[in-house]
Amino acid sequence: MDPSLKERLQRAQRQLLEQYDELNAAWKEAESLLLSLHGGRDVAIIICEEDPDEVDHREEEPESSGLIHYLTFSKEAGKWGIYYVAAPNNTNWDNSTAYRDVKPILECCKEDRVMAAEVLPQLVEKVVEEAEKLIVEIERAAVTIKRAVSPL
Repeated sequence: MDPSLKERLQRAQRQLLEQYDELNAAWKEAESLLLSLHGGRDVAIIICEEDPDEVDHREEEPESSGLIHYLTFSKEAGKWGIYYVAAPNNTNWDNSTAYRDVKPILECCKEDRVMAAEVLPQLVEKVVEEAEKLIVEIERAAVTIKRAVSPL
């Protein structure tokens, strides 16, 4: 192997490993931030939609005209986190459908983690909006409860 090519290869290997570590650290930080809100509401942002001709239809899946890929902040199998969800576009993204593929973002391939990073700002904004709505609902509920028991 040409020495300059070998040197470039080694440099690229080192840099890729460093960048993968940085990407994973950034995702961990993002998830930690969202978890700290204790928002309690599932939210999703569309990452992309697949062309129906590119979809591998499994026998158990309903006929679909394609998959929709989502970045979600949701509770899956009892654990809140940032997830990558792919679901047929004729079903819901949430856990009401059995035909979806769900992975924690840190378990996704690097291409999916990179692509999902593009919509993370939208997800964060939506999580904050939902948390703000929940604050108002909780305040109203507390007032209602206090009024109900105050005459007693």
